Amino acid sequence: MSQVEFVSEVCRKSGTSLLLDLTHLYITAQNTGVDAMVMLKEFPLERVVEIHLSGISVEGGTHWDCHASPIPEPVLQMLAYARTGRNVRAVTLEYNWMLGLELPQVAEQIERVRAILYGEAPRD
Repeated sequence: MSQVEFVSEVCRKSGTSLLLDLTHLYITAQNTGVDAMVMLKEFPLERVVEIHLSGISVEGGTHWDCHASPIPEPVLQMLAYARTGRNVRAVTLEYNWMLGLELPQVAEQIERVRAILYGEAPRD
């Protein structure tokens, strides 16, 4: 049983809602050689009520989540698809306090996420 099949079955049997960490889904796909969008399209998006986003680092060929770097473009593209689940009530950008990610970068990421979620043009 794949990870997506397992999560789908748990949702079906329990009726639970989900927090979907899109970055972790992307990382899992990268580390296992699976297409992240294929995984996402099979995911029970109708159960997702919250989405988490963060950056990524790669060490020794292995992808890890990194709360001190910008959200990568593929994850933002996944967000555009995942928001179609229509039950999403919250999106959390996960950043730790680090000098490597400056406030203007964080603000830019927030604006980009807002534009994806609400179909808005980025604010100046």
